[in-house]
Amino acid sequence: MLKTLTFFFILVPSLYGQEIRFYKFGSKRVKFYSFAQKRILISENCVENKKLASCDGLKASDSISYESLVNVQYGGANLGALICKQQLKGKVLVGVRESSKSENSFCKLRSGSLIDSGTLLFYGRKNDKKTNN
Repeated sequence: MLKTLTFFFILVPSLYGQEIRFYKFGSKRVKFYSFAQKRILISENCVENKKLASCDGLKASDSISYESLVNVQYGGANLGALICKQQLKGKVLVGVRESSKSENSFCKLRSGSLIDSGTLLFYGRKNDKKTNN
């Protein structure tokens, strides 16, 4: 019973709340929050009191489109990175996660906020479904 409760309290925050992750960009260490239910991985400057706050990274996720990339020749490029560069005029950065040493691409916006390129692709597709229905 104790093992079940321990598992529950470890699993639930990562599924329903947020998970904190650290990525390194060269020598700079950046704190990110992952909100699994919303499928968002975003830098800490977009989070207040452990909840998503208003920032350009979140505002951008409302207006982006995957379908606008259909006629673009991208030759195997990361589609979230293309959304970053073409639609948001952001800069694509690659960070290394401290815990696993895995790499991830992020979009750095003018304000300095960073949003995961996979998040951008997810919301680009989601926004297109809204407009097509």
